[in-house]
Amino acid sequence: MDVDLAGLLIRCFHGGNTWDRGHFERRVALRPRDIVEWRVRRLIGREAGYSAFRLSPRQRASFDAFMAHSRALGLF
Repeated sequence: MDVDLAGLLIRCFHGGNTWDRGHFERRVALRPRDIVEWRVRRLIGREAGYSAFRLSPRQRASFDAFMAHSRALGLF
């Protein structure tokens, strides 16, 4: 998928789908600097600010549209 379309991909980890949490965490931080950042953020409870989770303006717009549609349909 082109990077421009990455906003269309949404991952959801809920603890019961596909693999355990450890599997997800081993793949979320693969480079040494990412591993350090991820582990520090986990330690202080700030995983949401992890750099790999930051969205471009286009991705943010896609996510916001997804959330708006989901709320309108009564899914959230």
